[in-house]
Amino acid sequence: MEQVGKREISAFSVAGRRRLTSPDSFCYTLCRIPSYWHLSPEAWEEGIRASGNDLYGRPMENRNLTHSIHYHQRGWLNYGRTRMVLFDLLQGFYQLQKVIKREVGDNASYLIFQAGIKGGLSFLEPMIQSGRIEAGPRGFADGLSRFTDGGFGDFQIREMAWEAGWARITCRSSVEGWIYARKRSKPRRPVCHYSRGIILGFMRATHRYAATSLENDLDCVESSCRATGHGVCEFIIGTHDKIRSRGYETSEPRKSIQQQLKERVWEKTCQIQEANRFNERILKNAPVGILTLNSKGHVSSANPAMSRIIGVPLRQLVGMSVVDQEAFFSPLLSEHLRRGLKGARFELIDCPLISRGRGPRFVAVKGIPLKRSRGLVEGLLCIMEDTTEKTLSVQRVGYLKKYNENIIQSITDGIMVLDPSLKIQTWNRKMEEIFHIKAKNVLAKRLDKVGQTFSDPGLVNRLKAVIRSGAQIEEKGFRFKTHTRGNILLNLKIVPLFDDRAGVSGIIVLHEDITDKERSEIRYRNLFETAQDGICLTDPKGRVISANQKVLKVLETDWETLQGASLSRFLPPNKRAPLKKRLGLAIEGHEVEPYEVELASASGKLVPVELSITAVRKEDKVYGLHIIGRDITQRKKMEMQMVEASKMATIGEIASGVAHEINNPLASVAGYAEEMLDIIQEKGSLAAKDLNEFKEALATILEQTHRCKEITQNLLNFARQGEFEVVSTRLNDLIEKTLFLFEPDIRLGKTKIVKTLESKLPTAETSPAQLQQVFLNVLKNALDAVAPVGKRGVIRVSSRSENGRIWVEVQDNGKGIPKKNLKRIFDPFFTTKPPGSGTGLGLSICHRIMKKLRGAIDVDSRLGTGTTFTVGIPVKWAETEDAESLTP
Repeated sequence: MEQVGKREISAFSVAGRRRLTSPDSFCYTLCRIPSYWHLSPEAWEEGIRASGNDLYGRPMENRNLTHSIHYHQRGWLNYGRTRMVLFDLLQGFYQLQKVIKREVGDNASYLIFQAGIKGGLSFLEPMIQSGRIEAGPRGFADGLSRFTDGGFGDFQIREMAWEAGWARITCRSSVEGWIYARKRSKPRRPVCHYSRGIILGFMRATHRYAATSLENDLDCVESSCRATGHGVCEFIIGTHDKIRSRGYETSEPRKSIQQQLKERVWEKTCQIQEANRFNERILKNAPVGILTLNSKGHVSSANPAMSRIIGVPLRQLVGMSVVDQEAFFSPLLSEHLRRGLKGARFELIDCPLISRGRGPRFVAVKGIPLKRSRGLVEGLLCIMEDTTEKTLSVQRVGYLKKYNENIIQSITDGIMVLDPSLKIQTWNRKMEEIFHIKAKNVLAKRLDKVGQTFSDPGLVNRLKAVIRSGAQIEEKGFRFKTHTRGNILLNLKIVPLFDDRAGVSGIIVLHEDITDKERSEIRYRNLFETAQDGICLTDPKGRVISANQKVLKVLETDWETLQGASLSRFLPPNKRAPLKKRLGLAIEGHEVEPYEVELASASGKLVPVELSITAVRKEDKVYGLHIIGRDITQRKKMEMQMVEASKMATIGEIASGVAHEINNPLASVAGYAEEMLDIIQEKGSLAAKDLNEFKEALATILEQTHRCKEITQNLLNFARQGEFEVVSTRLNDLIEKTLFLFEPDIRLGKTKIVKTLESKLPTAETSPAQLQQVFLNVLKNALDAVAPVGKRGVIRVSSRSENGRIWVEVQDNGKGIPKKNLKRIFDPFFTTKPPGSGTGLGLSICHRIMKKLRGAIDVDSRLGTGTTFTVGIPVKWAETEDAESLTP
């Protein structure tokens, strides 16, 4: 190592801007050493110890030379102290770069970069071999720290994944960056080639001795540089693929000017040599026909392609006078050949050629006169290309274009085609219909210049995004504001058009007008939300998908609670099985009749509703269930009032008979009482004989009084508003009580009652009050039926138990019911009685009561024979399906 001592050296102080002197400076020594780029660590430390000062000009004082990386403060860029960089070193480095660039051209940066790599390897390898630093991420950091302490920049590791060969390093003032900044030179590209080489050498050295496979695949690029105007130099180390994936070029040598000139000279030489063989090669291998004519119009030379095009053998073609040969040249082409021989250039496109049995042929012909130096025409060069396929293809393309245009115009969606500059190329009839803008007014115009309708920044940004990315975009419910239609709603689909090189050459925008659909949906939603019936939609498993406000009101819940819940959750446990069965029948395709059920609201209140269930199908696939629930609370009240009104009407009808029945016992009571009173008044006292008569009279009075009480009690029991209470009931006793109410009418009409009641009839779990109403109406109809027949009426009442039910039949021998009226017999307000004789509600009420009691009622009648009503009551009360028909 050459040592320079006792020499004053000018230096530059960034902090103080003053000239300093530093004798025996080690930094100056580095400038004078030819092998400065490859100093070993020992040389660094030896030089530092020899000078006695560190790179800041401070006494060493046996400082520890073991360096470590400091992530917050390190290196020689320290504005709080004096920063010394020897001018000789910087000036020499700058001049060296200029000389290398002048000598090797564009390869200068690559050579300096390679020198940096070798310097980094030679700097770090001895330390790794001697074990002073480790071959790993710590070793890389230590090497970079020592390079920083050497005065070549304030390098800081920002990110590092050493195992992947990745690091991002910044430096506020590298050697090269500081030089160019001081020279006020602003290059276009980063200039810190030596520094990035050193850094890459450090990374490669650690990976080499760590025996990884990344050493030769690592590269380093400078993403920003202080010399180019950035505030900091940034270096990125990574694999070649990683570097390229981030958009940077990998380090590759560039050709020098001398090499480029040499290659161009060689290229021109080859072109000249190739030109010398032009005629021979072109005539034999050219894909186009080439023909030369002499001044007389005879063929002097032709290539095989020309022979194939015109269909004449090559031997026959040479020497032929083609100007007058209109057998294969059209008159148009022959005329242009004659003009060409006179010195006129010509060019024909899609010129017809007369072919011999090969169908229509078309050629493109170019004629170039061959002239001497004095301008005398000595021949004609004719170049001919067979364009038959191209011409026919153009014709076919024209047809296909017209065909596609017709398709585009007839499509029911609006179609607009734009080029990359957003100029409108296509505007079909549906677009005219949607926006009320004619195609002639928008074609070839930029979209944002058409009007306010298409000037929405959101729309323009979406179109540009598709052009940039090449990915299609779908936009549902995009709103346009038009002058004639107001606000319209469209579904947009923006599809890129690609050219042969996979670049975006334009975009197609499809417009689906859903304005009317949205308005219909709004109307439907309004109807849906304001409907008086509860409406909900469930999936095939019965989970609620949608419900209107009426459903929420009836169930006393909110949508968050109801959404996704099973509808059976709002039914009492014993009511869920029938609903599940009906849902299954609807899914299977069966028609489900409306039925009544009680829903349990959130507060526990039971709300009677009538449910209608319909499956939502599309192409035989069930997508859900449409359920309509009608709150029948008021209807139930009305029905109860109708039942009570019917009771009162029945009581009114039997009141005269009951009054007559009570009148007889009362007459007896009154007679006996008067007789007893006369005896007392006449005799004043009672003898033993009179006392016996009094006892007999009082017994009779008591008996008749009990009879009146029983009659009135039965009448009161029937008239009392009965609650729907299911209890164990003896049906035979209920039949007897009901018949007792009709005893006056039976005796008055001399009707014979024949009872056939099963003695061992089981009790039934039912509502006796409701069932007695049914028996009363049926018996009243039977009495009315036998009254006008002109013969003694007979009513047969029977009961029996069969198949878990008790069957009660009431048969009369009246005139019967016409067959046409049987289907309507249970309809409300239907009656065959004369006006004023009936309301038509009795049997309708009976039918409703029997459905409520899980029973059934049926009628069979024949004209002239009579009518039979059959009532079926289940023995056990269970939540079974309502009986829709009766099979005794």
